[in-house]
Amino acid sequence: MILHVCNGLPVVSLTLEYRGQIVTVNNLILDTGAAESLIDREAVKELKIETDDDDIIVPMAGIGGLSCLLSIYDDL
Repeated sequence: MILHVCNGLPVVSLTLEYRGQIVTVNNLILDTGAAESLIDREAVKELKIETDDDDIIVPMAGIGGLSCLLSIYDDL
């Protein structure tokens, strides 16, 4: 992993493979204190990740406030 520092924040690139499709998401802030990792749906739209009834909506709170997010657990 190559780590860069941008405006005092650790930034990395992440490559994901899902059902034979591969995408690299650049400029992700590496939050070492986060309980979960979040990836914007637009950043991985090429993977065509689909939701199903097992996925849940979870509230997430942080410095930016409270949001509700779709939590998808799959073999990424």
